[in-house]
Amino acid sequence: MQSDKAEAIAAAEEVVRINCQRAAGDSDRIEELIGSLRALERALRAALPIVQATLAYRRAYSSLVPAELVRQLHEAPLADFDLTISTYNTLRRLGCDTLVDVSQSTRRDIIYASRAPRWCLEEIDLRLELVGLGPMESGAPPDFPEAPVQLETTFGALNLRPRPRDTVADIRTAIIDAYAANGVFPVAPRHEQILDAQLNTDGSLGPDIVLIDESYDPWITIMSCNWELTPLGKHPLALRLSSRWPIISVTAIEDVSYELCRYDHGEPQEYAAIGRPAGRTELDTPLRPLDFGDLTTDSAVDASPPEIRAAFGNPRLFGILTGLSAGGFRTACEGMLLQDYPADTILYFDKQEDGRPKS
Repeated sequence: MQSDKAEAIAAAEEVVRINCQRAAGDSDRIEELIGSLRALERALRAALPIVQATLAYRRAYSSLVPAELVRQLHEAPLADFDLTISTYNTLRRLGCDTLVDVSQSTRRDIIYASRAPRWCLEEIDLRLELVGLGPMESGAPPDFPEAPVQLETTFGALNLRPRPRDTVADIRTAIIDAYAANGVFPVAPRHEQILDAQLNTDGSLGPDIVLIDESYDPWITIMSCNWELTPLGKHPLALRLSSRWPIISVTAIEDVSYELCRYDHGEPQEYAAIGRPAGRTELDTPLRPLDFGDLTTDSAVDASPPEIRAAFGNPRLFGILTGLSAGGFRTACEGMLLQDYPADTILYFDKQEDGRPKS
């Protein structure tokens, strides 16, 4: 270990000792102790590989923090632990007041109740580790042998799997390029009446509104207004984007059908469907059955292939287990007005006029 990193760790440990003494005499100073423990954890993670850093932190915590302060840390309110608003609200909805309450939950409990994204679960685990309570267990699979088919709504969305160095800005640019190739360009936001989704068989992109949602790591969800529903394997934006990234489209028709299609290398590759597919289509090459095993690597709750397969046809549960979308453009509009979406998550497209994009 480099001497400067070793010195940083030693300094962080000394601050923890000091704050333990202060908190022992004044319980109102427990937040200061929490802050110094987080600083020690960061110093160790900066100096050591993750597994070694975790073990080193546990040893330091055990030797530095006396039993009475451990009890106070376990009983401290969640607000003292500097959680993101999303994670804090998720835990409060589950009735958790302290990290001890949280430690009695499993990853499945949390993600089933709120469909919390992977980063939220990782944040919770870090706070539990901070006070010697973590990480959470995955939890047992639900007690159903097979999830009932529940096609209660109509929606469609694309799920894009970025590479580690890809940014949302890269994907946004690729979306703009896909529309530009069809003579359609970004324009200023406009008011538009959102009608019910209709099957769109047009293979060329045109005027549209697109939402980009990065909430459900590792997928980025792309939701089109005018191409929310397309024939199997014929989504023009998926065909374009899949030349760079793997794409899985999800399409549901209320009380009729639910289907997934995996696109890669600019072509549809695999599919799975329940009910009548959305629109008849002829493909040059027959599609292979979707490999549900590939989706286990994306599961925040370590779901098995049989569990994922059993949930197929229940969009919400399937989305929880895989991270794939359980709603589309119109679902998103129900939760928030278009004008309230951050500017970098929404794109309005229209055709050229007199050689220039319409404004």
